[in-house]
Amino acid sequence: VISIGIVYLFALMNWLLFKCTSCPLELIPKRVVERHGASLSVLCRPTTTSAEPDVIGWEFPIGKWNLNMPDNKSVTWNVENFEDWTFEPFCFGTFSDNQCSVTLPITLYSELKSSTSNNDNILAEGYTLQCDVFNVAPVAALTVSWLWKGEMIQTQTYDDDLTKTPENVSSTWEITAFRNDSNDMITCLTILDPKQDGPSEQVNKSAAYQVIVHCKLCKYTVAINARETTRGRQHTVSITRATSANGGIYNCVATNTVGTATRQITLTITPLGIDCRVIIN
Repeated sequence: VISIGIVYLFALMNWLLFKCTSCPLELIPKRVVERHGASLSVLCRPTTTSAEPDVIGWEFPIGKWNLNMPDNKSVTWNVENFEDWTFEPFCFGTFSDNQCSVTLPITLYSELKSSTSNNDNILAEGYTLQCDVFNVAPVAALTVSWLWKGEMIQTQTYDDDLTKTPENVSSTWEITAFRNDSNDMITCLTILDPKQDGPSEQVNKSAAYQVIVHCKLCKYTVAINARETTRGRQHTVSITRATSANGGIYNCVATNTVGTATRQITLTITPLGIDCRVIIN
């Protein structure tokens, strides 16, 4: 009777163990974050000596596992060149006819190869820039930022924890620049940080792109005997047989969608016999 009671008590304690606690197995490491194609090795063992499994093993489609000597109460899963983006193996254990398992979370990340802006230069009148990042995984670990004049202007993250496979993503930024911004440089900065508990894994910058601001229209107020010609975006005022009547202030007015700029040119004509000397300030 006593022996039956002890067996019953042990069975009851074992049943309560599974009903009141989680599976008494632990994984070392608890989660894996590695580059796509890396080799993996994970140990599975009981959490305490009082909960030793009768049977322990791994469920997996690739790799192999080995019982660890001398007690055969722990097991290690090994795989070389792991390339399955979505697979998560699990370790199982049987404890007096009760079985439980612990799943190993695996996150694979890709090589951050390139990020490029799609324009060679910028005609800055409410212009939209685009930065493309190709075959990146996991997308949730990616940050794309725009740098202008050495400052971070815009940052974009991607809230997609469910997608583990590589994707192509883009970030856009609408720029409005003025004349003083011409020749400034713009860069797209990408950071892939899948571990999120230490230094960033990969940082990449696109080639720098130069801002070139063009005027759509230039207008000149010219003297009566002057001739105005236009070639593309360039307007030229030509004066022949200049006289003192042509002296004075000339206004150049440039206008585009972001504003108007005016520049004054003073023309001074000094008689020298039958010739004229032209001085422009």
